[in-house]
Amino acid sequence: MQAPLKSLFLVFFSFLLWSTNAFAQPSWKDKMTLDLTLTKVTECQSLMTIKAKVVPGFHVFSVSHDPEKADFTGTPTTIEVEPSKNYKLLGKLYESKKPTVHKDEFGTSLYFENSVDFLQKVEVLTDKVFSM
Repeated sequence: MQAPLKSLFLVFFSFLLWSTNAFAQPSWKDKMTLDLTLTKVTECQSLMTIKAKVVPGFHVFSVSHDPEKADFTGTPTTIEVEPSKNYKLLGKLYESKKPTVHKDEFGTSLYFENSVDFLQKVEVLTDKVFSM
């Protein structure tokens, strides 16, 4: 292969490797672990706690993060709970602590590093044992 063609091939091949790695999005499951507990508060109310542990170098956005205020980046954390006749959710998901607020020329981001507990009040509608 001629030298100019060889150089062009190496540049193209390097770009191909970079673009493959740059656009391959890892799953959040590789960057975070979740642990759910349900704690009885009263006879008919419980508190669902979802402990999120985030690997160093990554973060999870707050439930109150607003992508419109952050140049349309980031997605607020949501937790989907299957509907059931055994319980109903009370109020909104909230966090155990205040998020880190990051402001730059693109806007304001709200997120957590390392760990955070997401909390959800639950009304228990049965006296039978059930799982969530």
